[in-house]
Amino acid sequence: MAKNKSLSRQKAEIKALESMVECLTAFAKTKAIIFKKAHELSITTGAEVGLLIFSPSGKPYTYGSPHHFDAIADKFLMWKLNDGKNNYSDIVEYNRNKEYELLMVQKEKLEKLLDIIQEIQNRSAGPNSVESCMMNDLNVAVDADSGETSASN
Repeated sequence: MAKNKSLSRQKAEIKALESMVECLTAFAKTKAIIFKKAHELSITTGAEVGLLIFSPSGKPYTYGSPHHFDAIADKFLMWKLNDGKNNYSDIVEYNRNKEYELLMVQKEKLEKLLDIIQEIQNRSAGPNSVESCMMNDLNVAVDADSGETSASN
């Protein structure tokens, strides 16, 4: 009797690809799928995910979520140095240092933004600006109350 083939998905045979073009194409497609799955794992479970893949040509690709791969790799190396023991105070200090670094970067960006805003305000506060004209009008009004005028009309 003939074997009935199911219409369900069949398991593909895994074998090494011979052509370099096939290898690179398969790598690119699979890498995208793996990175997507790593992102899903991080989002759904709240896990910190760090992924390092070397392509067939030797180029490294990294993915990290929710932090950059370097931060996750540093955390792993610190854990490894402690013989796999979770040294809670070291991890807390590490996280505080990373957060401090991020805050300092944000502070620098905000300071640059404030400098730009002040520069724009200084440019608009020239001698012909509305604010300076209003100040001149106020000076004339004050002088008129005292009976003296200092502005020429």
